[in-house]
Amino acid sequence: MWLISGPFDGEQGDVTTRKTKLLKTGKKYSLGRKEQPLVINNKKISREHVKFTVGTYLQENMDDVSFIPKLNVFNAKKTILNIIRDTETIVVNPTESYELQDGDAVHVLGGLPGHMFSSSSSGKGFCFCRCRCRSWDWSSEYT
Repeated sequence: MWLISGPFDGEQGDVTTRKTKLLKTGKKYSLGRKEQPLVINNKKISREHVKFTVGTYLQENMDDVSFIPKLNVFNAKKTILNIIRDTETIVVNPTESYELQDGDAVHVLGGLPGHMFSSSSSGKGFCFCRCRCRSWDWSSEYT
């Protein structure tokens, strides 16, 4: 299962609030400023900013506790999308997809002041979504 955390469902312009959401296997999730499964209420976010696609979990994967479905991000913007993986910056061009890994930070807005992920000495930061993969022990849930 994948979890995504970011400034979802906040008031207009608020990108400091953090909320974590579950991304289910075999589903697609659009991120935008309104009327999307993942909403960041900011005028700089387009209606459909990026799309997350979670891979499928098949019957044959049920015995493999280490199986992790893929998580891809599609850049629906007209500008580049930055992904931070450890200390590396990965650039995703418009209309391209990229496979995410556990812990990746997808920077959906640059240059907003006062955010927890600072990128420059000017104090400007990023609005970002962090993707985490979590295993789920189904057996303990039902014993």
